[in-house]
Amino acid sequence: MIAPQLRGRRALFATVAAVAVVAVAAYLILRDGREPAERTERADPVATPPPSSLPSTPESSPGATVANQEEIGDGNSPDPTTQTPTPVSTQSLCPFLPSGSDPGSPQDLADETADVAIDTIPVLSVFAAAMHATGFDAQLRKASGVTILAPTDDAFAADIPEDELEILLIKRHGDLQKLLESHVIGKKRLLADLVGAGGVSPLSGDRVSFTASGGGVRVSDDANVICSDLGAENASIHVIDSVLGRIQLTEPQEELG
Repeated sequence: MIAPQLRGRRALFATVAAVAVVAVAAYLILRDGREPAERTERADPVATPPPSSLPSTPESSPGATVANQEEIGDGNSPDPTTQTPTPVSTQSLCPFLPSGSDPGSPQDLADETADVAIDTIPVLSVFAAAMHATGFDAQLRKASGVTILAPTDDAFAADIPEDELEILLIKRHGDLQKLLESHVIGKKRLLADLVGAGGVSPLSGDRVSFTASGGGVRVSDDANVICSDLGAENASIHVIDSVLGRIQLTEPQEELG
């Protein structure tokens, strides 16, 4: 027989076990009932980006971007489809001349007499010095109309030795004036007229020919016209790159040019 004390302990253990089972079952029931809500409360919300404050625009293609840039422009670029070509002036062949209305520019020369115009053109200082040394400036100033084939300073330097030119400027004024007269025609003529005529006689009497060559004009096979139709009040000036005519130098020398 089981002792009473042992039966009492077993009953106590059975009661405790039953209570434990009931407690566990109750916990499970309560947990299962609360879990969906708890999971919902604890779950991280799905991040939703805030709406942009600016309206979205589709990405443009490279071709569309270029077109937009061309349409915007800077407001100053000329439209190539509406441009009208500017007529080319013979004065554009004179890069050594001032521009606009500055002294020595083609516009400034128009109201000056021949002698003043020669003085003003930057590359004709030797021709101007010879003109003043001989008194030929007064003749050019009073002329009703002349054409001047004016050699540049470089042309004088290449064709006449410096010491010989100095002698001409100081004391051989008669010979120097004859040399100048080889470059002056007694009528105001445009270069196109001279080429059309083929040749004319300057004040010295020696005939000078004009021939169109390679887009330019050749003068008596000695010089090239490098700047044409500079219009003074009483003269038409054509700048050339070589000295024309003949002059007896102290040292034997071939024909100038």
